[in-house]
Amino acid sequence: MKVINRIYIHDDRLKNITSFTKQLTHFRNMLLILIHRLKDTLGYYPTSEGLLYSLLANKLNLKRTKDKSKIEKLNKLLEVINSNNSLSELLNSLKKLKRELSNNYAIQSIIRQVCKSFKSYRKAYEEYLKNPNKFNGTPKPPKLRKLKNIDKFTVELNKLSFKAINGILQIKLYKNKKIKLKLPTYIKEPSSVRITYYLGFAYID
Repeated sequence: MKVINRIYIHDDRLKNITSFTKQLTHFRNMLLILIHRLKDTLGYYPTSEGLLYSLLANKLNLKRTKDKSKIEKLNKLLEVINSNNSLSELLNSLKKLKRELSNNYAIQSIIRQVCKSFKSYRKAYEEYLKNPNKFNGTPKPPKLRKLKNIDKFTVELNKLSFKAINGILQIKLYKNKKIKLKLPTYIKEPSSVRITYYLGFAYID
């Protein structure tokens, strides 16, 4: 696996990364709100990556889905959402933000992070029910982040979000915004890229 040693960003590229981070954090917050509101109706947190990807698809084509169980769950989610104006508006806002970002691979990364966070929460909650004395309090599900005070945020991108040309790595952020980095001589083409925003700075590895 070809990975990049950590490269810190201090120049004008930081502005684009900061804006990218805030938009992805906003998307994450909206997705969490949708999941929490659906839980109020469904009785559980719908955190299947596949179902969330499908909900956010620009055009939903159930005919291409052979998994009957997935179709049933998706139809149930859509039924709940379409019967509630606020949920419908929230889903439409998520889709709009997804289109504005124009980076499906970053969106997929955020959805994976959210689903992973809920998985950790469920595991902690199950352990809490068995051994409550191990915890200082009841485990809480993932919560929203304040856009004005983002301490740390990470997004992982796959090969479809970047390309290496003549030793220069071009990374797509959002819309037509890109940043360029000079690759170390021993790296011709990385297999993955991770962007981390941390306390007003950013680094890529």
